[in-house]
Amino acid sequence: LQKNPALTAKVFIVFAIFFTYTLQFYVPMEIVWRNTKEHVTQKYHNLAQGIIRAVFATLTVAAAATLPRLEQVIGLEGAFFYSFLGLIAPSILDVIFNWERGLGKYNWIL
Repeated sequence: LQKNPALTAKVFIVFAIFFTYTLQFYVPMEIVWRNTKEHVTQKYHNLAQGIIRAVFATLTVAAAATLPRLEQVIGLEGAFFYSFLGLIAPSILDVIFNWERGLGKYNWIL
């Protein structure tokens, strides 16, 4: 590994992803589990969570392995959502939070 720094970097990236994937997947799993747990009996909650986690992890790995131009898709998605978060979301949130204070139906401040 010392003779090939690129291979060393790839190995460390693999370990970093392997050990942090559960942390990254916590929020999506909570959203899925909140909508799923009422359909599973209490006795099988741990088994169902394990199966759901395994299925979603397999799906994400399969998507990464089968999509040949995943980097371009991620770049396009990042460009779109970054502009949405930076330009559109603040104005929508401002209207929502100031609706009762001077804003309302047909009472916009430009």
